[in-house]
Amino acid sequence: MTGGPQAEGHARRRRRKRACMITASLAVLIVIGVIPIEEHASELTKAGRAAVLSATYFQTLPPGAALPDGSQCAAQIPATPETIPANTPFNHTTVTPAQLAAFAANGYSFEGLSSKAQYRRITGDYTGSTDMIMRWAACKYGIDEDVVRGQAWDESWWEQARTGDRRSTERQCVQGNFHALWDTGISLVNGTNVACPRCCWTSWSAWQTKVYYEWMAWPMIKDSTSFAAEYRYANARACINGDWLSYYAGRSAFPGHNTYAGDLANYARNPSHENLDTLLWGCIGSHYSGEWYDPGAVKYIGDIQADIAHRRWLTPQVHVTGRP
Repeated sequence: MTGGPQAEGHARRRRRKRACMITASLAVLIVIGVIPIEEHASELTKAGRAAVLSATYFQTLPPGAALPDGSQCAAQIPATPETIPANTPFNHTTVTPAQLAAFAANGYSFEGLSSKAQYRRITGDYTGSTDMIMRWAACKYGIDEDVVRGQAWDESWWEQARTGDRRSTERQCVQGNFHALWDTGISLVNGTNVACPRCCWTSWSAWQTKVYYEWMAWPMIKDSTSFAAEYRYANARACINGDWLSYYAGRSAFPGHNTYAGDLANYARNPSHENLDTLLWGCIGSHYSGEWYDPGAVKYIGDIQADIAHRRWLTPQVHVTGRP
């Protein structure tokens, strides 16, 4: 889910997380930097090796960094096999100019940010395997590529058709004139239909964007993996850049943490790896709770970091997330 009333948030989804335990497949977390990763190939499963071998590792870029465009990123991403075959129809669905125009006309997002520049960069026009799309979004928005992978694993096990946050009253499903979620059957590009009689699913895509609030992204968020990835990380990049100051204005810091404004100021004074990491993870955690390092966000961050440390997406058919 994203922003604003995110505070209702993602306090959910633990229902799916305990299928089984896995042995650690990789204890090394490659986090920041453009790093050759072939040296780690022997530690990966065969499917995982094909999915991540590349000369370039996309890193988290600092606030205000110049960002590459989609074509520049696409040129750096070699083809890799699909590890989630069910995603194929979504991975090859691109967004139309008419949809992008409506997206812009509706204001891009629910929240009143100081800038919507990152949302204006969304094109939803990249196709490839699930991992290729994740790497493309990571490159385009300057987000660590394993963070993109890990968050998608935590939210959906990389399943673009995933729905979440079922609600059972019309008030919880209808936002203004947006009625598309309530008491209806919703067609997906894979030919299936999601039905919810007298109810709705409010969160959609591999990153579980809360469409009840972010209705401007409908229906692209459910149909196109590339659009869904871009929407999630345009939001994260806007957060890293400081565009959420008005949203967080007046909120107190949670124990042991700074405010959003305080962490931005800390980075401006000392642009260290540690301070950049604090911004990155705060922006990732806010997707869960809508808050800056509140207890729910801190747990969510820890779960994703554990998924990354164990590279759980490289173990086919094992659906587990969070701390071992």
